[in-house]
Amino acid sequence: MIHRRNQPWRPIDAPNLLWSARGLESVDYGDVYYSDQNGLAESQYTFIEGNRLPQRFNALAAGEIFTIGELGFGSGLNFALTVRAWLQRAPTGAQLHYLGIDHRPLRREDFARSCDLWPDLAVEFSALRKQWPAPVPGCHRILMPTHRITLDLWWEDGLDALLDLASHQTPWVNAWFLDGFAPSKNPDMWDNNLCQPIASLSADNATFATFTAAGHVRRALTEVGFAVEKTAGFGRKRDSLRGTLNTRADLPLTVTPWDLATSRPRPQTAIVIGAGLAGSWCAHTLAERGLQVTVIEANGVADAGSGNKQGLTYTRLSRKFGDLSDFALVSYCYAVRRYSALLNEANDPDLGAQCGFIQLSDDDETLAALQSVLDEPHLAAILDVPTVQEILGLPTQQRGVHFPEAFWLNPPMVCRRLLDHANITVLSNTGFVSLQNTDSSAGWSAHSGEGVALASADIAVLANARNVIDHPDADWLPLQTIRGQVTQLPTFPPLSELQTALCHQGYLPPPIDGQHWLGASYGPNDDSLEERIKDHEFNLAQLQAAVPGLVIDTEPGELSGRVGHRCNSIDYLPIVGPVPDRERCFMQYASLAHRKTERVADRVAAKDGLFVLTALGSRGLTAAPLCAQWLADQILNRPPALPRYLTRALASARFIVRDIARGRTTP
Repeated sequence: MIHRRNQPWRPIDAPNLLWSARGLESVDYGDVYYSDQNGLAESQYTFIEGNRLPQRFNALAAGEIFTIGELGFGSGLNFALTVRAWLQRAPTGAQLHYLGIDHRPLRREDFARSCDLWPDLAVEFSALRKQWPAPVPGCHRILMPTHRITLDLWWEDGLDALLDLASHQTPWVNAWFLDGFAPSKNPDMWDNNLCQPIASLSADNATFATFTAAGHVRRALTEVGFAVEKTAGFGRKRDSLRGTLNTRADLPLTVTPWDLATSRPRPQTAIVIGAGLAGSWCAHTLAERGLQVTVIEANGVADAGSGNKQGLTYTRLSRKFGDLSDFALVSYCYAVRRYSALLNEANDPDLGAQCGFIQLSDDDETLAALQSVLDEPHLAAILDVPTVQEILGLPTQQRGVHFPEAFWLNPPMVCRRLLDHANITVLSNTGFVSLQNTDSSAGWSAHSGEGVALASADIAVLANARNVIDHPDADWLPLQTIRGQVTQLPTFPPLSELQTALCHQGYLPPPIDGQHWLGASYGPNDDSLEERIKDHEFNLAQLQAAVPGLVIDTEPGELSGRVGHRCNSIDYLPIVGPVPDRERCFMQYASLAHRKTERVADRVAAKDGLFVLTALGSRGLTAAPLCAQWLADQILNRPPALPRYLTRALASARFIVRDIARGRTTP
């Protein structure tokens, strides 16, 4: 499994490349990314035909999911050929999930240059080309809804990624492309230790194909349960290997799976309580995966914490890896991709814009550490004071970190856009809603405060911020309310020319309709919704501290704004996943109080079919899209959109396990 907490943060190293008449070559490994004879034909023969993909795609039923794993994603040629075969042969309604692993991924410009070498695959490359991820360690999910494809790109060491996925002890993969550089050039890629997690992740009758016929590779695959066949290689290669899994053994348990729900039949229907960013993204993600979703909102859509007129997709870089900073960064990367697609589809300038933001900083030590490792300007860059002033057009006096691909967005419009889906029904202004577990085939039912039945469904998701604790099964979750007031500030020179958002102790987005929505005050455990002049004064003072000499003629008492309540957990990470049965969990994991390293085999004892997505804090726009993906993965028992250490960092049961580890023995 992946472990990197407290290690110095850095992006994934770029590969050293050589572009030549032979094609794309790796200087690091002294090998080519594809055959210098005919790379396309070699990949088609070795991997597509070697795994019999056209025939297998054609045999899929509507709704069936086919999963491919690739070691050595490289230039993406195998993926593009898979997309072509998929679009030609797969029936409507079938889904493809592709897991691509690469330890040193191409940078964006190199990937685009490589794509240009294959003009016949321009359509197949197009979606990936637009969404190619930054070199941030972890899993990067890319959705291609028109193709019915989910692509997870794991920028990780191959063994680490495989062990991380295999720790879920679920055989997802139907076919493998083993396509690292040649064993003689890159022996780590073909280490015998990789074969066991490959087998553990393989579904019944899973296949593999590889260009190599090295004896130690054949023996290692045979030892873990594959029936291996030596077949003719492509071109000058004499032999290659193909095979089918005959027997599979799971890897030994590496961690207690208190972060995972027990597998259950695929649900067809869902109730989502809450129509803010958490509920809207949850409902939209489940609807995209084919569920019929009823969203129930006590008030109006995005009326509460998601109701501000402007917000930012925001993150910060840290000098060290850690749960909070790692999730903040990978969720930002995913959010940028999703909002780019959302805005392109909507074609509505009022929904938002890709403005980027600059985070001011006087932490010279952190800036120096980041500048020494950052080499991807599309992700972020460290700027000196003159450059910050030039981009913002403001007399700031601090250096900054520039995130050029960030968005400002209108959260209520985002929510309404997400909920406008054929598979979603919205019931708003219902007042108090109670959820009850039923004994019928529909597992959960929702009723109004007057007892009127509103909806029933196989599963239910609590996504209504701090109000999730109104449900008796979730009333123990350690949530807190943080009051925030934003200020509606009429623009004026030089702010009226602002094109890039400014983040300081607060934030200042570009103007819309002649107004900035300046934020935000910070009031822990303050439930008041009353607008306060002193909070407007606070917001203005923060802006003036960030932009020395800025004269604001408008008096605080003349300004209006909006008050909302953020919902935070006690560790400031979201809470995503099944709702544990707290009493049963204390009994289930009691032995962890005495031996913290003990591994209990049981998955979390949960309230059957009840899930939660809450505690997004002030980063709902950024965190909600990825949280919703991971929640849907759990509900539908699909490969995770996050490494295991982050799934555990988000799990509801983390609070129970911490209590047990500290010696608490009862709920």
